[in-house]
Amino acid sequence: MNRTSAFRLVPRHPARFLALALAALGSPAPLCSQPPVLVGIDVVDFEHYRRLNKTKIGLFASSAARNRHGQSTLDALRRAKNLQVVALFRVEFGGPGETARAAADERIAAEAKVRVHVVTPDLQSIDPAWLEGCNALVYDVPDTGSRWQPQADVLRLALRTAYGTGMRLQVLDRPNPLGAAKVGGPIADPAPEGAPRSSGLPVLHGMTIAELAYYYNENEEINADLRLAHTRNWERDQPFAGTDLFWSAPVDGVDSASKAWLYATLGMLETTNVSLGMHTGLPYEVIGAPWVDGRRLTRHLQNAAIPGLTFVARRFVPRAGPFAGQACQGVQLAVTNGPELDPVLAALHIACGLRDLHGGKWQVDAMAPRLQNAAILAGLKAGKTPSELAEIWLPTLKGFAKVGSAFSLYTGGKGEPGAPAVPDTDKTDPAPAPQGPPATTKPGGGG
Repeated sequence: MNRTSAFRLVPRHPARFLALALAALGSPAPLCSQPPVLVGIDVVDFEHYRRLNKTKIGLFASSAARNRHGQSTLDALRRAKNLQVVALFRVEFGGPGETARAAADERIAAEAKVRVHVVTPDLQSIDPAWLEGCNALVYDVPDTGSRWQPQADVLRLALRTAYGTGMRLQVLDRPNPLGAAKVGGPIADPAPEGAPRSSGLPVLHGMTIAELAYYYNENEEINADLRLAHTRNWERDQPFAGTDLFWSAPVDGVDSASKAWLYATLGMLETTNVSLGMHTGLPYEVIGAPWVDGRRLTRHLQNAAIPGLTFVARRFVPRAGPFAGQACQGVQLAVTNGPELDPVLAALHIACGLRDLHGGKWQVDAMAPRLQNAAILAGLKAGKTPSELAEIWLPTLKGFAKVGSAFSLYTGGKGEPGAPAVPDTDKTDPAPAPQGPPATTKPGGGG
């Protein structure tokens, strides 16, 4: 039998054949009832980029934007035969690790003769010269699931750019790494005009990137021509650890799925005079300072019995930052059960411990730019407990959850589109909703 005729055979065991094919592509073999999770870039690749056919793209993407095979979104798009990537708007949230990871995209862009422009959350508008030659925009910026990452500012910028130029904005969706069913924490106060701030969002917004885009486009009446590529085969309450996707750090230091939970917890305190281990090899795993009594703070947190976390006293010496070369004491955190963890309440337990044990040395007011809620900061300074602080934000959080549910794209707890007002496919070129990649689909293929 020759090789050509062999590939024409219908397999006697389709499920086994699919598992072997996926394994050959570098993916774990799924159970028949659990097809692999596909992120937005996988879905448009599976469709041979029909929804982006004949477009010249300006791509908003960070170095973490990758398909299920680990290939960057930029590389996948530039290999498609029926579109052209003209410009990369490389989104950066800051940090030396992020800059190092971006080097690979720089090389790819240079090979493909793609212009590269750096976009940061404080950028107010895109220079029109950057958009020269583009007729469509694509957005793929992985999120951490908490508003400590200023995703909202970049997403709004992309939406406003799409509206102002008349281009469509295709958002490639991804799972919320904390699970999109988790909503919590205080709502960010309205920000002064031009200030980078996630106003209107709670700490845990419980949305995917596509849902956030849908929410901002409608709620703030931006009215951009928005198109969404939904995640497939993903449950709404499913955290990243429950998928078979490769992890890529959305922000510097969040280098594993469990770190997303720790970032959601310790990120509230990052602007204060403590070290979060960014220069110790333990980013977002430790919190401390030269003036912290590590044992006392650890006992305080252990007595709080916070579900989903364990605490041990830790000494460390940061290699850089405000305490470079200084011996610090503090606490090391470990996630034992992410879905059970309430990161916001855990952060407030830590904040209250610093306040009660080291009130004269801990600079509580420095939380303001990160917390973005004056009432909670005032309550913390007044000596309120975490549960008392939660009572302050609960009414507004319930209001957000009610409004936000109208923008859910994944109903019934499953990764299926549930908001027909924003189509999953291109308005002019409907495409099927794939359940999994066929054995012949190759990463980055175009057609």
